[in-house]
Amino acid sequence: MILLEEIGMRKCLQGSLTVLVMMLLFGGMPVTAQETITFDQNDSLKGMTVTGQPALDSTQARSGKALKLSAGDKVLIPLAKSDRSGSISFWVFDDAAKASQNKKRQAGATWGVVDSQGNHLLIGAIYAPYLNGASTYAVGMENHAKKVSPWASVQYLGVRRKAAWQQWTLTWDDKGLHIAVNGKDVNAARKRFNPHKTTLAGFSQIVFIGDRTADKNSTLWIDDVQYTLGSSDALEKIGPPVPKVVPDHDPKLEGAPIALNSKVMAQRPRILFGKSDIQTMRDTFNAPGNKVIRDNFLGYLNACNVPNHTKFLTDATDGQRQGYWRLPTLTMHYLLTADTTSRDKAIDFMRYFLKLPNWETTSERDSGMSAANIMIGMALAYDSLYDQLEPTLRKQLQDKLWQHARKMYHGGHLMKNPGTHYWQGDPHNNHHWHRTAGALLCALAAYDGKPEEQWLIKELHNDVAWLAKWLPTDGTSHESPSYLIFGVSHLTFIMQAADRCFDTKHLEHPFFKHVGEFLMHARLPGSNDLAAYGDSGGGLGNYALAIYKAAAVHKQVGIQQLMDQVVADNPKAFSLSWYGLLWRGPTLSTGKAFEVEHAKLFDDVGVAFIRDGWDQGDVMGMFKCGPLGGYMLNAFRNTNNFKYINVAHDDPDANSFTLYKDGQYLAQTDGYSKHKQSANHNTILINGMGQRVPGRNEGGVWSQPATGQVDMTKMANLTAWQVTDKVVAIEGEAAGSYLKLTDRKLKKSRPSLDRFRRSMLWVKGDYVLVLDDIRAPEPVEITWMMQGNALIKDSSSDLNFTLKHDKASCAFVVSPLTRDGWEQQIVQATADHRGKRLGHQQLQLTKQSQSEYLASVYLPWGGHGEATITKQDGKLTVTVKTEKVNDTWSWTPATDHKTCSNIIGKRGGQILIAVNAQNSTVLIP
Repeated sequence: MILLEEIGMRKCLQGSLTVLVMMLLFGGMPVTAQETITFDQNDSLKGMTVTGQPALDSTQARSGKALKLSAGDKVLIPLAKSDRSGSISFWVFDDAAKASQNKKRQAGATWGVVDSQGNHLLIGAIYAPYLNGASTYAVGMENHAKKVSPWASVQYLGVRRKAAWQQWTLTWDDKGLHIAVNGKDVNAARKRFNPHKTTLAGFSQIVFIGDRTADKNSTLWIDDVQYTLGSSDALEKIGPPVPKVVPDHDPKLEGAPIALNSKVMAQRPRILFGKSDIQTMRDTFNAPGNKVIRDNFLGYLNACNVPNHTKFLTDATDGQRQGYWRLPTLTMHYLLTADTTSRDKAIDFMRYFLKLPNWETTSERDSGMSAANIMIGMALAYDSLYDQLEPTLRKQLQDKLWQHARKMYHGGHLMKNPGTHYWQGDPHNNHHWHRTAGALLCALAAYDGKPEEQWLIKELHNDVAWLAKWLPTDGTSHESPSYLIFGVSHLTFIMQAADRCFDTKHLEHPFFKHVGEFLMHARLPGSNDLAAYGDSGGGLGNYALAIYKAAAVHKQVGIQQLMDQVVADNPKAFSLSWYGLLWRGPTLSTGKAFEVEHAKLFDDVGVAFIRDGWDQGDVMGMFKCGPLGGYMLNAFRNTNNFKYINVAHDDPDANSFTLYKDGQYLAQTDGYSKHKQSANHNTILINGMGQRVPGRNEGGVWSQPATGQVDMTKMANLTAWQVTDKVVAIEGEAAGSYLKLTDRKLKKSRPSLDRFRRSMLWVKGDYVLVLDDIRAPEPVEITWMMQGNALIKDSSSDLNFTLKHDKASCAFVVSPLTRDGWEQQIVQATADHRGKRLGHQQLQLTKQSQSEYLASVYLPWGGHGEATITKQDGKLTVTVKTEKVNDTWSWTPATDHKTCSNIIGKRGGQILIAVNAQNSTVLIP
C-alpha cells in the first residue's frame, strides 16, 4: 500500500474534480484524491501491517471477496506518516456474536483509526458493567503504551448491533470530527459522540481488530475502504477549538477568601510540620524503641535514586514508588540526619520532575493516581528543602507545583479530562483522597498570597471540609479494611495539612479516634492480615502507619503500643517507614489505654468482630449485616437527591459470617471477587437468586447502587447488639435485600422476602449458635449456604458436618424446625479471587417452603455437639448439647424489621443472656 502523501500530482490530476469538491468541503485546504481499497485480489493486503491470520473471504462479501478477521487478527492500513484530516469510510459486517460475560471489561471486534502517537479510536462491541456491548456499539480510545483501554473513555453511540453490512464513515472537516453509520451522523437525533473527549490527533492509519473477548466467538468482515485526506498542518484549523483543561486564569473568587494561619504560612517547612517539630522527629528517629522503623527507613535509602525511565507517566504504582516512597525518604533523611548526600539526591529528583511537561500521560493527564503521588513527594521536598534551593530553582519549582495543583483540580476534580469520573462525587473514595492530597499539598507549598491564588485555595479548602463532613464516625470503610489502609495515609496528610494551614480541627473527627480501633479489631489472631469483607487483600502495612498520628492526636496509649507491637512482629510489612518517623511521635505516657474488648461493633457498615484474643490459636468470628456503602455514605446519597455513589467494592453479603482459628479461615468468604454475588457468602438464596438493589443485577465485577430514588439503608440493618460476661449477641435483618424481581436471563422470579433475621450467639469458649428466621409471602426455594476450604459430612448423622482447613477444624450441626423436605449437597463454591475460583466447598440445604426456622451450632473450640429445635405457641426452644454443656435457648421471633428477637439462654437454671428490646442496643439510624 502506497502512502497517500506519496501519490503526488498524478493522483491529484486524475481526480481533479474530486479534489476540488473536497477542498470546498475542507475549507480550501489541500487534499489528496480519493483512494479505494477492495479485497478481491490475492495481494490485497500488501503494504498493510498484519497480525494473526486474516483472510480474503467470500462468505459475506458484498461483491467479490471481503477481509475476514477472527479472534487474534489485526490489520493496519497506513495512510500518512503525519496526522491528517479527511474522510474515511468502509463497510463492516459484524456477525453480532455475543460474549458470555457481557459485563466483563473486554472488547469484541472493533474498527477505527489510529493517529501518529498510537492512539486508537475504536468502534465496536465494547463490554463493561455499564455498557451493553452484546447489543449496541460504542466508541473508545485505546493506547497500549499508555495503558488506555477503550472502556475507560467510552462513549455510547446509540447504534444497535446487527448481522448485516453497514457503512461507517469518519470525517474530520471544518466542523470537527464526526462518525456516521449508513450516511447518518450518530449525533443526528441527539448528541452522543463528543470528539473533545477523545485524544485522537488525526488520521494516520485505519485499523481493524478481531474479537478480543474471552469467548473468541465473533467474526468481522470489512469491504470497500475509501479515504481522502486533508493536509497535515491543517488539523488545528479544523472545527471549534478544543476547550483548555486548565484555563489561562482561574475564575474570580466569590465571597471572602479563606483565612490561612499566617504564622504557619510564614515559615518553612509549613505544610505538615514546622522547624520546631524537626527536633521531636529526630528524637523519635533515635529512640531505642523505634529500631524497626529506623532500620527499615535506612535500609530503603539505597533504592532511592532518580529514575532513569518514565514508567510513572502511565503506571500508578511506579508513581507511588517515585513520588510517595523514594523522594520523601530522601527528604526526611536529610531533615533527620543533615546528610547532604540525601539532600542533593532529593534536589536532583525535583530537577528531574521539573523538566517533565507532564507527571501523568494517561487519559487522566496530570490528574490521575500517579500524578497525585508525585505531587505529594514534590510538595514535601520543596517545602522541607526550601532554604536549600537556589532562588531560580526555587521559583521554578514553586511555579511547577502551582501549575500541577491547578492541573489536578481542573482536570480531575472539575472533570475536564476524559474518563468515567468515578471518584469525584464520592467522599469515601480513596482515589479521591490521593488526588486531593496531591493538589492540596502542592497548593499550600507553593502558595504566595497572591489574589489570583485565592480561588484555588478556597476550592481545596471546601473539598477537604466536604470529605471530613462525610467521614464515617466509627473509623471504618465500606469497601474493606485493606481499602481503608490504601487511603488512610493520604487522608491523614490532607487533614494534617488543613489543620496546620487553615486552623481546622479535622484530625479530631471521630473517624480518626476510631480508625486505629477498627484496624486493630480487624486483625486476625496471630497474623498481620485483616478480616475479609468487600474487596479485601493483604494486611497492615506501610500506609497503616497513619494510625500513629490518629493515636497521638487522641492520646491513645494502647493503640500506639499495639502498633509498636505490629511493626516489631512484622518488620518486612513496614519497609517504607518515613511515614512512621513523621507520625510516631514521642511515646505516650498518659491517655486512653486500648480497651481490650473481645467483641467490638462498628455500626456504620454493620460489622462486628468477636474473638478470644489476638494470639495464634485464638478463635475469631466476623458478623456483617448492613447496606451497600454503609450508613454515612447512604446519608450523603439520600440528602443529595439519591446521586450515584461508588459501592463497586462492596459485596452482597448481608447476614453473613466467618470463623477463623489456628491461622486459618474455617467458615470462609470470597476474596477480591470479580463475580460479586450472594452465592459467594455464608447467607441464603431465594429461588436461586441472591441480594440485589433495584435496577441492578448480581454477579458483576463491580457492585452498583440502586437506580432511582431508593433508600438503600432499607436493604439490611442490625437489630441487636449485646455483650455479657459469657455471651455476645448480634442480630441482623436482611429481607430488604431480597426484593421482588424477575430475572429474564436466569428465567426465574421471586416475591419480596418478608423476613430474613439472623441471630448469632457467641458463647465464649463453648460454641457459636446461629438462629435463622426466613419468611416469604408464598412458597419459595430457600437455599441455606455454608462454605469452607474443605467440608466433610459426618456419616453417622444427617446434618452434622466438619469445616477443615489444614490442621484447623470446626464441627457444626444444622437443625431445621421441620426436617422433612430439605435436600442437601456439597458443591464447589462460586467464591472467587480476581475471577479465579478459590476451591471452597459449599454446603447447600435447599427446600421449597414459605417459612422456615433453623438453628446451627459451630464448635471452633473443639468437640462435637447436637441441636434440637421445637415450637409451641409461637415460641421456639433450641437445645444445645456438647461434651461440656447442656444449654436451652428460648426464642421468640421478632414481629417487624426493626425490633429485635426475644432470646433467652440458660445453663443449669442460670441466665446466660437475655436479648430483648430493653437490654440490646437498637442499631437502625
